[in-house]
Amino acid sequence: MTASPGWHPDPTDPSQMRWWDGSQWTAQVFYGTAPLQVSPAAMRETHQEQKRINSQKAAASMKTGCIAIGGAIVCGIIAIAASNSMAAGITFALLAALGLLIALFSFSRFLVFYMQ
Repeated sequence: MTASPGWHPDPTDPSQMRWWDGSQWTAQVFYGTAPLQVSPAAMRETHQEQKRINSQKAAASMKTGCIAIGGAIVCGIIAIAASNSMAAGITFALLAALGLLIALFSFSRFLVFYMQ
């Protein structure tokens, strides 16, 4: 048989499907109509692609967290320096707190993507 790997009608029992690995029939059988045609190699490729995507998301989350920390530090310094203006000090202090919250969220997302 020269068919591509996948589920094909079993040559010994037409009521079932059997997996053809490209060179020989395997012991894997399926009763009924053919299931989704997903080879083990395609599953590995999908898994590797998902790992690559998660790695990119982890890197983006880490960069966002670092930028947010930097912004929070700058806003904190400005808030301290603007102590003569109460409104400016509070505004920059709130921006610093917001930056820290964004950083915390970004670093938690980094851990989620990194651990997958």
